[in-house]
Amino acid sequence: MSSNFFLCGNLTASDSAAIVYLDCIIDFLVSHHPIAKVLRDHLVFKIAPMLNPDGVYLGNYRCSLMGFDLNRHWANPSPWAHPTLHGVKQLIIEMYNNPEASEAEKPSEMKFSSD
Repeated sequence: MSSNFFLCGNLTASDSAAIVYLDCIIDFLVSHHPIAKVLRDHLVFKIAPMLNPDGVYLGNYRCSLMGFDLNRHWANPSPWAHPTLHGVKQLIIEMYNNPEASEAEKPSEMKFSSD
């Protein structure tokens, strides 16, 4: 069994360091470094580098295009008002509860990180 490790970035539009952070992580994970190989052999990485692209584009500090602070909507994201959160949350739930995956393919646990 492997563990899924989900990384998300730029949930708050002002966090320009998040995209750099994730870019460095991706570069490392696809490198030939021996630790990167061990990580790839034991973990499944899912990366959503930018959860608030409209807010980033507009230069908003925390809000999306519609004026929502996306950090406050993880519990019940709307597919219309918070489409990136809704999509990522659905992906995480589907990955964790996938009934079609064999027991060997199902993750033993899920790790999650967001900026």
